[in-house]
Amino acid sequence: MEKKIKIAIVTDFLKVYGGLERQLEGIMDLFPDADIFTTYYIKENLPDSFQKYNIIESKNSRFLRKMSSFGVPFYPISFENFSFSEYDLILSLTSGFAKDINTGSVKHISYILTPPRFLWNMPNSTQDRIKYKFPLEIINNYLRLKDFYSAQSLDNIISNSNTVRLRILKFYRKDSRILYPFVDTDKFNMTKDFSDNGNFLIVSRLEKYKNIQTAIKVFNRIGKRLDIIGDGKYRKYLESISDKRYIKFYGNIDDKSMIKLMNKSQALIFPGAEDFGLTPIEAQACGKCVIALRKDGVLESILENKTGYFFENELELEKIIKNFDSSDIDKFECRKNSLRFSKENFNYNLINILSNA
Repeated sequence: MEKKIKIAIVTDFLKVYGGLERQLEGIMDLFPDADIFTTYYIKENLPDSFQKYNIIESKNSRFLRKMSSFGVPFYPISFENFSFSEYDLILSLTSGFAKDINTGSVKHISYILTPPRFLWNMPNSTQDRIKYKFPLEIINNYLRLKDFYSAQSLDNIISNSNTVRLRILKFYRKDSRILYPFVDTDKFNMTKDFSDNGNFLIVSRLEKYKNIQTAIKVFNRIGKRLDIIGDGKYRKYLESISDKRYIKFYGNIDDKSMIKLMNKSQALIFPGAEDFGLTPIEAQACGKCVIALRKDGVLESILENKTGYFFENELELEKIIKNFDSSDIDKFECRKNSLRFSKENFNYNLINILSNA
């Protein structure tokens, strides 16, 4: 009888339910018997579905959970404490240090969502917290060297977009195969409530580098309505600069409520630069146009003038919003484009990559 392959999946941490965690759920659907290794896991912040997984935390989990961003220098050490001798294959899913593991002779494939942003001088939420800058600067060179050499030991690298593939080439001097993340195109769909209530929509964590303040300034100025879904440390500031006649904050809401608002909106505004960005694909799956900053991952997921428009600055965004007519965009073309990023395509391509490895 053929031996069943034992798989370990390693990820940075499990503390909020975001894009990485959704991808992890999809991978676990493929490999339900796989074990998950992570620095720490905050059960109450994630869906109950995660409780069925075998999640193994680092010995330092309590310390790292308490230290939060101050614990960054200790993440590589925490991953080195894991043993994988009983496994046949390791798949790390990471934008941080989960690739810094001691694998021995076990084959290690890393799905890199981005090289660590704070190490390689890319915009991120940590940079917005001044009190963290000084200690991170002191140890930055050490962590960057460690990150580089960890990448050299990988057997295979998967990148989640060409944007990230180019970063990996630049920072690690290694090529990678692109595997686009998936969106649940069954859940995100055009509903019976598909309409146009005149509002535009943003769905995002509310952090400074997400550039939501640019969109708010435009909508304040031209007097059109903008709904904002999401929460974060920058929310109070964003609310303080918003004209309440036009800008409404919803905070974090469930997917069903978000999809309802998405279906009723004119278009999704995506004002920040992202490694890839799942929300623009979710909006297109709902038949909606996306108006996005012309940078990074969205250049691979939006068809210009067919499923969305790009802007490069605040004045260009204002011009697009002023002249916007949702009937200029074919909702079925948006839906068709989103299907390139279906879960079925992701599963097929991931199994093909792992089988070849």
